Amino acid sequence: MTIGSQGSRPTKNQRREEARQTAREHRAEAQKSERRRRFFVQGGVVAGIIVVVAVIGLVIWSAVPSPGPRPANMASDGILLQAKLDANGVPTGDIEAVLNKALPDGGEPITTTENPDLLNIVVYVDYQCPVCKNFNIANSPIIRDRVASGAATVEIHPISILDRMSMGSRYSSRAANAAACVATYDPNKFLNFDDAMFTNQPDEGTPGLDNAALKEIVKSVGADRQAEIGTCIDNETFKSWVTSSWNRVKDAPALPNTTDVVFSGTPTVIVNGTQFSFNTDPETGAFYPAQFSDFLLKLAGLKGSATSTPAPTN
Repeated sequence: MTIGSQGSRPTKNQRREEARQTAREHRAEAQKSERRRRFFVQGGVVAGIIVVVAVIGLVIWSAVPSPGPRPANMASDGILLQAKLDANGVPTGDIEAVLNKALPDGGEPITTTENPDLLNIVVYVDYQCPVCKNFNIANSPIIRDRVASGAATVEIHPISILDRMSMGSRYSSRAANAAACVATYDPNKFLNFDDAMFTNQPDEGTPGLDNAALKEIVKSVGADRQAEIGTCIDNETFKSWVTSSWNRVKDAPALPNTTDVVFSGTPTVIVNGTQFSFNTDPETGAFYPAQFSDFLLKLAGLKGSATSTPAPTN
């Protein structure tokens, strides 16, 4: 019996070639590994740079106040109210808001085009301002009468300049925000809300009304969409707008539709481009009877005094 061989042994040259091939494969694999390592290292560096840049950008972005949501029906930064007309264009005796969409973030206010045939009354108020309250008590009935009759329009600008008078509660700003909430969700109740805010005005040097009390005022005037208004008050939805609208007022070289009226405090009252200059009782701070109505009559080019002017109260 002969025992057969399972194969011939590799020659020395063959073994050398196999070793070289194995070495080449090892080098190729090592090169691939090195390329992968460099890729991930470089990718990590790039990712790190991106993260750093993003963080820096976020810090810079956070440091720059960005405009917040804008209220509806306040394209001029104020809400314009006019007589409600019937189908024949005759005043019904009611007052309604002029509706407009909220401006986009960063948009410039659209100045109201005044009607040359009407008395265009513009009032800048702070709901913490006691002089504003006295103006409202004396003259809100006059304004309502003129607007409802179709003889005038009124545009109310809630602004915030008296946060320092509310012991850190920022009542002035929160009140202006609440007014913007009402203007947005139930603008036809705005005038009632405006009156109620002055009726319930807190004393300066106190914390002012909290949000629950502001929502009670909204409820008391019968506003619709109270849940949405309440959320708007709690979230202070128009906080950024309150700040930016005040900045526009104080920085304006002249207030809209005037040539030389510069904001100097609240209330600032302008009718057809002319500022109402007033005196008040030095003891009570009340406005003198007929002062504003006579001013309106003068601007309207009429003679005489108002037919029914309520006396101011404390």
